[in-house]
Amino acid sequence: MISVIPQLTQPVKLILKGILCFLMVSCWHNPPTPDEIKSLLRQPQGRFKIITKNGKEIKLRLALTMAQKTQGLSGVMPEEFAEDEGMFFFYERLGPRYFWMPNTFFNLHIIFLNEDLVVLKIAANMPFHKGIDQSIPIPRTPTYLAQHVLEIKSSSTLVKEIKIGDQLKWIGALSLAEIKSNIHLLQ
Repeated sequence: MISVIPQLTQPVKLILKGILCFLMVSCWHNPPTPDEIKSLLRQPQGRFKIITKNGKEIKLRLALTMAQKTQGLSGVMPEEFAEDEGMFFFYERLGPRYFWMPNTFFNLHIIFLNEDLVVLKIAANMPFHKGIDQSIPIPRTPTYLAQHVLEIKSSSTLVKEIKIGDQLKWIGALSLAEIKSNIHLLQ
């Protein structure tokens, strides 16, 4: 019987072994330690993004704790929140969500998402409200069943990129599943 595969020379075998080892090492990484996870969750700015259906990038601020969710974008001035920035409110499970706008200084699009980051509802151009003491009622969204919520400036060109039914993509130092399984580290 004649072999159709030529015998590999020793140098070729060594090169192939080297390439295989390189690929194995470069594809394998150590999972982050609890301290690294805690650090990522406490200082997430710049480490997490959402990508729209059309490939546009939204840099995220994360609201993970109850205090962060309560604070939201209250007190943030327009120049402190970029046009390509969003605030992502992480919840561990699906539930009724509504948002209100006390002490805000710019209008927001409030985007309600399911666990897979599919856009369920959008409360568009929610008006800002400079303070709780104003005699004008504080604007509130309707209540929607959602897992997560994303806020972006209504003046941002990104609002035209996001439609009901779109699936957004999560990019980050931790996946949403890793955040969910480690959120207790912030308590």
